[in-house]
Amino acid sequence: MERVARELDMTTLQENIAGVTFCNLDSEKCPHCQQPVDPVLLKVLKMAQLTIEYLLHSQEYLSASVALHEEHLRMAQEELKRTRQELDKQAEELKGVKEESQRRKKMIATQQLLLQAGTNNYHKI
Repeated sequence: MERVARELDMTTLQENIAGVTFCNLDSEKCPHCQQPVDPVLLKVLKMAQLTIEYLLHSQEYLSASVALHEEHLRMAQEELKRTRQELDKQAEELKGVKEESQRRKKMIATQQLLLQAGTNNYHKI
């Protein structure tokens, strides 16, 4: 017992928690005098057992909650990954559209120059 307390041996505590929590000492007797266990001590033990049951329930609830939040996090990370991929795809498309727009602007500017040059040549004749 001293070693478990000194080393805070959680593995040993976890292995024995069910036995301690759900044991029934109501019919136990002192090995020396064969008298029943002190009723006050039994009440303290029962209160400790109820406390442990509550803590076990809380542990299960929190473990389930953590698992649920981890799943939500995983799903959010997947959605973020998909969104980033879509953003990259759209950025690439936008780059292509901008390049096409620049090309067409140059083409229009060249056509306008040619039209103006043609108009100027027409008026000279």
